[in-house]
Amino acid sequence: MNKDLLAAIDLGSNTCRLIIGKKGAQYLDIIEVFSRNIRLGEGVAQTGKLNKLAMKRAFDVLEACAKRLRHHAPFKLKAVATEACRRAKNGPDFVKQVSEKTGIQLEVVSQQQEALLALKGCASVLDPLIPYAILFDIGGASTEILWIEINKDEPLKLIDYISLPFGVVTLAEEFPYESAKSYSLIEQRTHDLLKDFSKKNNIHHYIEQQQVQLIGSSGTATTTAALHLGLKRYRRERVDGLIMNLEDVFTTIKHVQMMTSEERMIHQCIGTDRGDLILGGMAVLDAICKLWSIGKIRVTDRGVREGILTELAFGPSHIPFPAVNSLFRVA
Repeated sequence: MNKDLLAAIDLGSNTCRLIIGKKGAQYLDIIEVFSRNIRLGEGVAQTGKLNKLAMKRAFDVLEACAKRLRHHAPFKLKAVATEACRRAKNGPDFVKQVSEKTGIQLEVVSQQQEALLALKGCASVLDPLIPYAILFDIGGASTEILWIEINKDEPLKLIDYISLPFGVVTLAEEFPYESAKSYSLIEQRTHDLLKDFSKKNNIHHYIEQQQVQLIGSSGTATTTAALHLGLKRYRRERVDGLIMNLEDVFTTIKHVQMMTSEERMIHQCIGTDRGDLILGGMAVLDAICKLWSIGKIRVTDRGVREGILTELAFGPSHIPFPAVNSLFRVA
């Protein structure tokens, strides 16, 4: 067992993410990152249960994670599951089977715990000179939105959060036939749910004062950034931390809307396992960018797994300060 190594797993409703890192004096050196799409949330909205094929995909990927963990032998590991397992009636049985099959002990975290982990994971991409931030993550079965207060001399403060009850997997199931109408319905639903949240927190007032930054975490946001850059395949080091003008976001969305389903499937930044998910996620992204028209967005390939690693390194009560430089380095 390597006492210097820490590891975290984020088992989401669409993607399973693993990160292994080493704590240094000022940084967390990243040894390995690994992620696979598993669609664990497939069918949960209709049946209230995780289905057998989805669980099989999760078991296979978690076993791959377990092999990597055995190779690196980290001193500490924390693995969490989110919305699909929160919602599924057979979630506890699935957690038990994961332990039996892979040795990985999953903890099903609450929406608030997930929001705090996302905050901790993305802290190092927040601009400490802009006093507020909207951080969002369009997931597989839910979409998390955080409203954050930033003071460069104090730990970050999570003022409020909202969890929208849909994500790319559940939207693809609800709207199996892509059309301009279904896209518009998703966009309008997102706007309607966020309007009251925005009003309650007086977000538009702070936007008018140019005091708000917009951060898009993982999934749809990073795919949009990769497509904007014209990458032939996804490259984390090019995407993470990229700042995009909102006009470029809208142009990229229109480009994807014009693609055929076959073109999306073969594009390596989207892929066969996400080709039918991307437009639903982009409709949510579209609504967020239009409601909170800040002018630009910073995209990050970080989130819950990096938040878990931060907690393992510095303790669960630790709330990071905003930072210009990243806490994480590639070893």
